[in-house]
Amino acid sequence: MAVEFPKVRVGFPTVVFPGETRSTHQGCSGETDILSTDFLVGLGDAEFQRGLEQSSSSTEVVRNYIPEGMLPSTVEIAVGTACLKKAQMTGADLGALYMFSQTPDVIFPANHTIVADALAIDALALTVDRGMTSVAAHFLFAKQSTRPILSVISSFGSRVTEPATQTQALMGDVATALLLNVGPWEVEAVCLGSDVSLRGFALLDGENGGWGSAAPGRIAFRPENPEILRHVATSTVSLCDRVCRPLLEAAEVAPDSIRFFLAPQPADFLPTAMCERLGIDPSRAVSSFKTRGHLGAASPLANLAYVDAVAEKGDRVLIYMSGPGFENASCLLRRVA
Repeated sequence: MAVEFPKVRVGFPTVVFPGETRSTHQGCSGETDILSTDFLVGLGDAEFQRGLEQSSSSTEVVRNYIPEGMLPSTVEIAVGTACLKKAQMTGADLGALYMFSQTPDVIFPANHTIVADALAIDALALTVDRGMTSVAAHFLFAKQSTRPILSVISSFGSRVTEPATQTQALMGDVATALLLNVGPWEVEAVCLGSDVSLRGFALLDGENGGWGSAAPGRIAFRPENPEILRHVATSTVSLCDRVCRPLLEAAEVAPDSIRFFLAPQPADFLPTAMCERLGIDPSRAVSSFKTRGHLGAASPLANLAYVDAVAEKGDRVLIYMSGPGFENASCLLRRVA
């Protein structure tokens, strides 16, 4: 007899911000400045340019960072524990643990083994890595189970970026946890994509082909080929449109019915620019960039905790995700309880 798998449900979004809070500035001179007006002016989408003109390169950013000496797994365990406690569950109730640690403790063992052991999870534990779109893969994996799934995604950019650089100033640290197949949100649709045009830039050989240079324990994000960064940054809105519009059309959902829009937030204006392209009211973009900075793969999920607290039954959330692996994804959630 075939097993009937229900639609994936999402519940109990939990976010942990460890350590201290600091104020910094996103402005930084030179070609390493991702949002430098001089660097990007006249390039890319009209929506991107309007947002760029309205954004100041000296915007104050308040970000949280993981303290020196604290391991990412420590925070991942804390957020997983909090999520299970909120749901009045234990590790024994889970059908699986899916994780993506953007900055793991070490190469081996993977963080999912550390977290599964700490939470006493005897079921399947996996790192499901699709870069910054990993949560979409988690949603798809969850369709194969009728039991609750714990999804943990973290990003601790302060551990790997070189201090006093543009990237360091933008990044915040965060761990997020979701319970899948449990909760008031239903996953209506998922769309995965990949941008082939970006790969040609990444695979260039020679002195112009590198994304960045390595320092001891850190990554200095200084592309040797500025065209890589220009193309990635200014094509962001188009990439969003490429995976979000087909998803809305397939689900027969009109853009004006989207109540909340969540997206990566390497800049304050990007989620709003994406809404403008998609025909969604820009006021429905949810961004915490000014208070948390760029949270990498966990940016949309960190904002989902806010949405969960204010959404009403019937509200729809459109989530867009993209990452340095040139992957793209969109997910459509609907509040059903």
